[in-house]
Amino acid sequence: MVKLKGMKQIRMATGARYLVGLVFIFAGATKLPDPHTLAKSIDGFGLIPAFMIMPLALWLPFLEIVCGSACLFKATARPALIMLAFLTTIFTVAIMQAMARGIAVNCGCFGAQEWLVSSPPIALIRNSFLISLSIWAYCHLVKANFR
Repeated sequence: MVKLKGMKQIRMATGARYLVGLVFIFAGATKLPDPHTLAKSIDGFGLIPAFMIMPLALWLPFLEIVCGSACLFKATARPALIMLAFLTTIFTVAIMQAMARGIAVNCGCFGAQEWLVSSPPIALIRNSFLISLSIWAYCHLVKANFR
């Protein structure tokens, strides 16, 4: 593992939490105008009861925007990074189960943005990167508080 020292490590961790935050702000903002498309994507996974799909489609973009925004501020970044890592893990498991069941789904990660639609394997790689980055930034913030 590469060990970074001092200011370089602080800059890298700050950049990591900013990147995670901005990705989720963007993802939430692209879903916000069209909750029906997100509801179709959620329904396609076949995991959520029908009565919960629309409330989830309305609530999820706001959660992503709030948590993404919280990543931009050091004081609120730790809980936001954990929440986003947890959400992304849930999204990843949902994509993996759809792949295992042979269900072709659009993950809906970035709403109806056609130019951002990705295949499930690409979504898994992207999600793994976001989870790793969130955990790394969180660990750095925890470590920095004990110095």
